[in-house]
Amino acid sequence: MERTIRAGFLRILSLDKGVVRGQDKAEDEDSANPAEVQGGDDTPNESLSLFESTFEALMEQRDTGGSLFSTGSRELIVLAGEAAVHVSNFRAASRALEAFYEQNSHHDQYSCRAYFIDACVRTNDARRLFGAQALEKRQEAIELLLNAVDIALQHRPKYDFIVYNSSVHFWDVARPFLRPSRRSHLTQSLQRVVSALEAIDDADVAWRVRLANQLCLSYAESGSAADAMKTIERAIEVGSPKIDEDSEVKSAIAEAKATLAYVSSKEPSKSNDLASKAEQSGDFETFATCLRGCSSNDAKIGLEKILAAAQTTSSDDEQDDDAQESDPKLCLKTDIGVGALARSGRCAMSHGFIELANDFAILSKKSKMGAT
Repeated sequence: MERTIRAGFLRILSLDKGVVRGQDKAEDEDSANPAEVQGGDDTPNESLSLFESTFEALMEQRDTGGSLFSTGSRELIVLAGEAAVHVSNFRAASRALEAFYEQNSHHDQYSCRAYFIDACVRTNDARRLFGAQALEKRQEAIELLLNAVDIALQHRPKYDFIVYNSSVHFWDVARPFLRPSRRSHLTQSLQRVVSALEAIDDADVAWRVRLANQLCLSYAESGSAADAMKTIERAIEVGSPKIDEDSEVKSAIAEAKATLAYVSSKEPSKSNDLASKAEQSGDFETFATCLRGCSSNDAKIGLEKILAAAQTTSSDDEQDDDAQESDPKLCLKTDIGVGALARSGRCAMSHGFIELANDFAILSKKSKMGAT
């Protein structure tokens, strides 16, 4: 009976497990690792039917005082809750949690996974609420995830996967608040998640950089400019060594640099310093973003440098001299990204340089069309 119930739940969980990492091998020698179970060809209706029959078999053992519950199989109850969430049966997930919390539990991976289930249930409840009530439910869910993080950090490195999985669940729970004017609600909790990932030196660097990017913006909204700068600079430092190895890291670092420029634009002295570094490194996108926080005079000088860099000056151009003279924007360098051109145009508009903004708009259009 125990093997049959376990196999049923594992089969359900093996179907499209998503990005959550596989659990550690269960502590019972006969237990299987969910990550090792091969998925079947079940249709959604068949999976739901399999879940219902398997779950009721487990609950019958609970109601009748069966041997499974007399031996306290916490793993089976957690698997039941995880499978319930997987098929979006949150009522069944709540029943599994009730059964789990009835036992004299201790802090292990099953406690952490039960917290994940509980967080999912509360997040589902929050979807039916609005305003302060919805925020309260999601904060309850986040607190459960942070409890799991604390347990995992006490059992390193065995439970490092729990830290990563907590961060994934955190993103799902907190996503509605990861937007302008709402991030400040998450500053402390997000800081704990980012710090935990750094403590275990998680291998998913792109993920760490993206979470740190959100933390930086959260700090900025809370008025903690120094913490914001420190956080994003550290994220760029962590990700930069892998920028040429992983396209996801490269994309995350680009976002982080844009955030760094945005945060520094709030302080002119920092903007000037960062703009100078970006110019020297040829990072035109960051350069343009930083110029928004500089004085109008410095911004105009910088934008004219970007414009000049975006135009071909080589005598070997395929365009003839007459074409270049009539419209120098016909000769566009291919190493200036459209993102840098777009940011330069927005910077020009913010400073009131309409003609410059129009020049960048023409260049941006030609870049998108593949002009050379």
